[in-house]
Amino acid sequence: MSDKLEWLNRHLVLLSGKTVQDISRDSRYPLSSELRRIAAESPSCEDYLKALYGQERYKDVCSFLAFALHRRAAVWWAYRCLVDLREELKLNPAKPRDIADIGKPREQTVPEWAMDVPDDDPDAEAECERLMNDINKRAKDIDELINSTIGPEIYSDFKDARDVAFEVFKEEYGMDPIEMIKELVDKVPDDPIDYDNSPIFHAADKLKADIEKSRKETVDLIKSVVPDDSEDKQKAAGSAIDIAYRYILAPTAENAQACLDTGNTHPELPECMLCLACFWSYGSLNPVSDDQVIRTPPGLLGNGLSGLILKLSLHEGGVCKFKERMKKYADFGLKAATGRSSWGELAERMCPPPHQDIRPLLELEEDDSPAVQTASESAAESGSGVERFRATPQDDGF
Repeated sequence: MSDKLEWLNRHLVLLSGKTVQDISRDSRYPLSSELRRIAAESPSCEDYLKALYGQERYKDVCSFLAFALHRRAAVWWAYRCLVDLREELKLNPAKPRDIADIGKPREQTVPEWAMDVPDDDPDAEAECERLMNDINKRAKDIDELINSTIGPEIYSDFKDARDVAFEVFKEEYGMDPIEMIKELVDKVPDDPIDYDNSPIFHAADKLKADIEKSRKETVDLIKSVVPDDSEDKQKAAGSAIDIAYRYILAPTAENAQACLDTGNTHPELPECMLCLACFWSYGSLNPVSDDQVIRTPPGLLGNGLSGLILKLSLHEGGVCKFKERMKKYADFGLKAATGRSSWGELAERMCPPPHQDIRPLLELEEDDSPAVQTASESAAESGSGVERFRATPQDDGF
């Protein structure tokens, strides 16, 4: 059968051009100096992608696919990446952030070795006593060493001279040097800094209070201007991904307009960004009008998809790091470019949308290639009990 030909699913048949220059000219794909060098050495799209993939430049692979994939395959690829992230977030949700935490001082953790020893610590007192005994013993040993070295007579004369000097010093100043040192030590307070009356510490406390007051005023202002709409955003995200999937299955003018209307509600959400990408992929910025066609500017879809993929890869939470996600998304994009990943069979089977139940999608991908590892298999291999999805390298040179 024709769908079993050896070349099928091995070449990137769903790219919109043959060479990197074609994509750069027609889709406004931006080329940096380094990418221009790679494109000069590997001018065809397939060779260029293989070169980027071989250098583990997965972000550049995804950026190129965002501009090079055929429009419908491109939005399917972005949808597939979004579904994968949502599956990650089921396993490890992102921690919510409270506006009240903006600029809030972090509590400093003092290591154990830097903590003050309590005054009534019996271990510390015993250690001090041991040290003092050791010092006295060493002083006695030194005294005996001097006595044995210079002889008893000279040592006796030395002690007498020292005692005389101490007596003269005491007559002059009222105390000998040892007593003077002891008196000075006793006069030193336990805490030489008067924290209660120190103007420096008073100024520091006032500055901290002023900063905290300003921070709270800023937080109150932000809350009054930006109300908490997390529940609305959650509903909008669910509605947006439903509408985007409906457009992927049936890219009609009505569905394109619905994507635009939904995407504009919360364009900062990945699901709404996907809706806007679907609208741009339709080809006309005025889809419901038969009188006037406004063609989508070149590069608008590519830039939108590239930004969406980057946003997904940087999303908080989940079980993958940035490079791992970029590699997965690059693998998904290459599968979409070869035709191994598409919406067609899901629609034919009347399967539920993958964002509602990913199992049919995993079954299709496992039948076609070992590109996706199920959560149970991954957990069994790692032995950690943490489930995850990850893509493995392609078997066609990538």
